[in-house]
Amino acid sequence: SVAMLIQYWRPESPPDHAAIYNQLIDAQHKGIRLADMKSYLEAQGFRAFTLRATTKDLEQHLSKARPLIVSIRPGPRSRAHF
Repeated sequence: SVAMLIQYWRPESPPDHAAIYNQLIDAQHKGIRLADMKSYLEAQGFRAFTLRATTKDLEQHLSKARPLIVSIRPGPRSRAHF
């Protein structure tokens, strides 16, 4: 999702998806931490924010053409997925 966001905003210089994944993956936690995604995007010059959002919040950001990376947890015992 991080690579896709960068690719959307910088189509002239497509990111290396594998390199981003390898930099962000946390093997101990078997995934990518939200804080690491945020830090990576900020290091690339993006303004990045984390928040718990309602559907109304999401609609508001989308109406302003702001790209979102959303974490979804399908069940109480499931791991979150971006």
